[in-house]
Amino acid sequence: ELAEIFGTTVEEYLARSSSTQGDLLWYHPDDRERYFKTTQKALAEQRGYEITLRIVRDDNEVRYLQERTEAQFDSDGKFVSTAGVLLDITEQKKTEETLIKSQRGEAIGQLTGGVAHDFNNLLAVVMGNLELMRDEVDNEEHLEMIDAAVEAATRGADLTKNMLAFARQARLEPTVVDLNQVVQTAKSWIVRTLPATIDVQTTLCHDLWKTEADLSSVESALLNLILNARDAMKEGGNLTVETRNLTVSAQSHAKVKDTLPLGNYVVLSVTDSGHGIPENALRSIFEPFYTTKGPGGGSGLGLAMISGFMQQSGGTVHVDSTEGQGTTFRLYFKAVVEEAKPESNEALLTAQTAPASGKILVAEDESGVLSIMVSVLKRAGYQVVPASSGDEAKVIFDADPSFDLLVTDVVMPGKLLGPALAKELRRQNPKLPVVFLTGYASEASAHGDDAHECDVRLMKPIRRSELLAHISAALNPDHPIG
Repeated sequence: ELAEIFGTTVEEYLARSSSTQGDLLWYHPDDRERYFKTTQKALAEQRGYEITLRIVRDDNEVRYLQERTEAQFDSDGKFVSTAGVLLDITEQKKTEETLIKSQRGEAIGQLTGGVAHDFNNLLAVVMGNLELMRDEVDNEEHLEMIDAAVEAATRGADLTKNMLAFARQARLEPTVVDLNQVVQTAKSWIVRTLPATIDVQTTLCHDLWKTEADLSSVESALLNLILNARDAMKEGGNLTVETRNLTVSAQSHAKVKDTLPLGNYVVLSVTDSGHGIPENALRSIFEPFYTTKGPGGGSGLGLAMISGFMQQSGGTVHVDSTEGQGTTFRLYFKAVVEEAKPESNEALLTAQTAPASGKILVAEDESGVLSIMVSVLKRAGYQVVPASSGDEAKVIFDADPSFDLLVTDVVMPGKLLGPALAKELRRQNPKLPVVFLTGYASEASAHGDDAHECDVRLMKPIRRSELLAHISAALNPDHPIG
């Protein structure tokens, strides 16, 4: 049984364990000194010991062992030796590590969710004011500065969504994606991002299957991997971005088969010829805030967000790395059997097909966001009545139920959250359309079972054009978006 634990034959185990170093030949180099000190101290104090350590088998598999011993004495009470048992606790350690990661992820997810809610409200105020300011500016240079600031706020919103994806709280918007097109589109900014000392090559499968994924998250993942590759090649080198089809079958390599269900996948790979990742760091690189870069070199969230996004999308990420030779990251996306019709962003941005008219009740507890909403809707031609809570909105509606639309935050102080407010107002006007605004994805649960199929749910911050398009469609159901 001991030979089986150590991954060798009985003869080989007896031969090596009887040598001067004994079982130490298999013990992990980082654990040998600790094992030696523990056993020597126990021997000096004439007592048993207990220790957990790692062994590296001949097939390079690392396993965890727990050794427990008790002191043996003769009839005169004189210490003779120690005797004990050796337990293989590898599966137990894996379970413990999985539980710890799960608990850590849950804690970070709760923290991220709270931060995301407030951060998205701040971005909504920044973006809204910038877009309103743009209407008053004619100077081309100032317009470019405003557009750059709006774009930065949009990237901030994407960053928040990626953090939520790591915490598995993001509301992803999957569409049918052609990874070849993603790579081809990225080539222009890849060249601008990387120094001239790095040679960039792309190897794209000509009959690549489609996948269904959140496009902005795919682009963000690709950007993160390319920036990591750049940082690994300070002196220059080669970067290759590759796509290919993969079928995982019963005969597939165990490393893939153990982490992916059988089926068809589309693989996006990023390979660099950089310094590689140390072996002792490979187990930790997907942990949040873990980084091998120096101070200021990175937040340690990039790979954690990629891992979270891929798991939420039903895929996974693998890494192979050799120090001094380079690293390959592979993203495995599920292939789609039938290609769905992609959503039309152009239709979304131009969907205000009817004149802007109607009376809108806006319920929002963040004063900055409420002010922006009122200004945007009034400039578009709507009559707008603001309310700073669901309770206040209910009082306003009771006094005058002639509103054509309710726009409400999901979570607000007071008795009436957004969904409860909508339910109350629909007691008087069952056909009242509602547009919900939310700071982050987990607020969706606040809708309960009372949400209508026609209700619109928008994630803050939202561009003015998109907001007006959705409001126009809610007020004019005969002219839907898309």
